[in-house]
Amino acid sequence: MTHCTSHGTEKLTQQGHCAFTSRDSLKQVDVDHTEPLLATPANGDVKNSGIPHSPKAPAEQSGAASSSRETPVQEDVCGTDQFQVSPEREGVMNHCNSHRHEEPAEQSGAASHSRETPVQEDVFGTDQFQVSSGRGVMNHCNSHRHEAPAEQSGAASPVQEDVCCTERLLVAHLARSGFSQPAPRPWALARSGISGRGLVATRDLQAGDLVLVDGPLVLAPRASPRSPPLCAACHRGGVPLQACAAGCGLPLCARCDRSPAHRPECSALLAWRGGKVAGSWSPCLLWVLGAVRCLGLGAADREVLRCLLAHGGPTHAVELEILEKELNGGPGPTEPERDFMRLSCRVMDANAFETPQPPEEDEAGPPSPSLRGLYPVAAMMNHACSPNTMHVCGKGHRMVVRAAAAVRVGEELTNSYTTLLWGTLARRRHLLATKHFLCRCERCRHPQEWGARLSALACPRQLCGGCVMPSDPLQLSPAWRCDACDAQLSGRQAAAVQAALGRLLEHVDTSSPGDIRRFLADQAGALPACNQVAVQLKCDLICQYGHREGHLYTELSDSHLQHKETLCKEILHLLEILRTGQCNMKGLICYELACTLLEQRRRLSQGDGGAASQRRCETAGREARAALEQSALIFQGDATAPAGLWRLLDETSTADHLASPGL
Repeated sequence: MTHCTSHGTEKLTQQGHCAFTSRDSLKQVDVDHTEPLLATPANGDVKNSGIPHSPKAPAEQSGAASSSRETPVQEDVCGTDQFQVSPEREGVMNHCNSHRHEEPAEQSGAASHSRETPVQEDVFGTDQFQVSSGRGVMNHCNSHRHEAPAEQSGAASPVQEDVCCTERLLVAHLARSGFSQPAPRPWALARSGISGRGLVATRDLQAGDLVLVDGPLVLAPRASPRSPPLCAACHRGGVPLQACAAGCGLPLCARCDRSPAHRPECSALLAWRGGKVAGSWSPCLLWVLGAVRCLGLGAADREVLRCLLAHGGPTHAVELEILEKELNGGPGPTEPERDFMRLSCRVMDANAFETPQPPEEDEAGPPSPSLRGLYPVAAMMNHACSPNTMHVCGKGHRMVVRAAAAVRVGEELTNSYTTLLWGTLARRRHLLATKHFLCRCERCRHPQEWGARLSALACPRQLCGGCVMPSDPLQLSPAWRCDACDAQLSGRQAAAVQAALGRLLEHVDTSSPGDIRRFLADQAGALPACNQVAVQLKCDLICQYGHREGHLYTELSDSHLQHKETLCKEILHLLEILRTGQCNMKGLICYELACTLLEQRRRLSQGDGGAASQRRCETAGREARAALEQSALIFQGDATAPAGLWRLLDETSTADHLASPGL
């Protein structure tokens, strides 16, 4: 089930500046620099994902929890639960229908979508699905849990009927969206090999192949105090805002004060206020706007929404409480309206993606704040920590989903609900806090993440030089053991070391390349180069080199330019180790590498003109072109791709182009 996106997922640069978002995972959200830390504060806020995380809460109906979702207490990260679907993709976890849905009234009291399977633990012991020959099949349909008898004599089971019904709804939704789809359709909704429902490939796919183009059922401002204010009608940020002249309490820009698009929600809010006009605008009303807009869905779209999974528990659907306070004693929505809004909030919490906004042609400066969008087909994808799909945001807020790696027919299509470059313990704790499940995918089970060792800590014994790694990555508080001298740390001691690194990071100005370099140098003995904190800081350096005032490409020293090239290639190698395929982050790093190589080529062309310089110049040009082509392949159809990508791709097709990439 989805997510932002993110989803994150992980966006490095867009318009002359860099910012990580949960795009590969993103559903995506902004990642700050303490994100790798394993400790989760009591309020559930896991740093470095930019996502307020809701504490574990049992789902009230069908197993809620999953795909990247963003709410006042939890923004989308791209997630949901996952299942193992085939031997080829062992450990892929999946949601039951990849979406959680829930009726307006709390029903079965099921817990989050997490289910106990060989690949995914159910931390609440509820909402479990087991699929095996000769046994009953547990499945929830429309948030109701029921037991279906094993299939006999070819008759369709309730589970099969539910899958077929939901698939018909999803296909009809895509038809209404009007976006061109690949033919024949390369996906189908199916029962997972172990439990639940998810999208599976109906034919072999290669990296870059188009899987689907989804349109949002609902698009609205993110339900988070971390999201900057924007116009409620056109969603532009960074512009002067004023209160709606009619008095509904929403902020509008000057050009949207009388916008027809604003009238339905304005009329609803005014009616709920009971004639009391708001004299100013409230940012809190932006958080509930998604729920208000869901009331405007037609019958067919409401049916699609109802087939999606919904989060349950007291930490979800808090938008209704916010709305009640904002109405200042007005009559508010009717009871049926409240019920559907409550359902909508819980569905959005479970399935919404963080959706970046493409810049307008006349827009200067940073892009407008991202939105939250409910993409029902994309939300059906289940989670894997090294997913086999990626998605980008196209024109008209369409979501374009492509294969990130080769996918065999029958293999489940997966998305990531967390950040790709976190270590296993950080990812699993983050998923537990936000999605209510513990991932047990192939990557999570590998003690060293196939050699990435993102969780590694320095051995506490002086002069050892080894790395301390968790002995069992599937435990939340495992013992840690040095790979060189066999020294051990308890889980509590390891957590204390990580917390100490987090406190040190608070004093690092991550917008300053000098501060980052000094921190990495000073902590070299205590912080392994492969540790997720070090990796995040290296990504920050990639962001700053070439884009920060005083560190633009033409201002960088040769050594710093070479440093950026080295860092880009290091991160690309790490992504290869992690088997992330053609992910968004790879596209962003390839773009940054190309810009670096083009600047090197320009400098070499102005040198002594010797044979050695000429060869280096030609090599830099070829490598830059290859990196740009890789980035363009990943970002095809992405309206939020790095601003200079297509220009540089055109310019480098001319053999004698030597201009600097600096803008």
